[in-house]
Amino acid sequence: MSDNLQLIDELLATIALIEVTPDVFEGKSHDYVGSRIFGGQVLAQAIMAAAHTLDKDKPCHSLHGYFSVSYTHLTLPTSDLV
Repeated sequence: MSDNLQLIDELLATIALIEVTPDVFEGKSHDYVGSRIFGGQVLAQAIMAAAHTLDKDKPCHSLHGYFSVSYTHLTLPTSDLV
């Protein structure tokens, strides 16, 4: 059971964001399977960033995305992705 709790803690740490400047957030990537970043992780971080910029009465109700380029945590651009 403690392994599951550790995985949950790592997941929550992965989607936690730091606000670098207003409306610009930075997230970390945990090394789950090497240097690749999963699309679901990027989407979760995008939802978290959006949630920090909207009023609390405007929750996310839908999300659509396409993964056209493969990135690693070493090559992920730091410019605006959305």
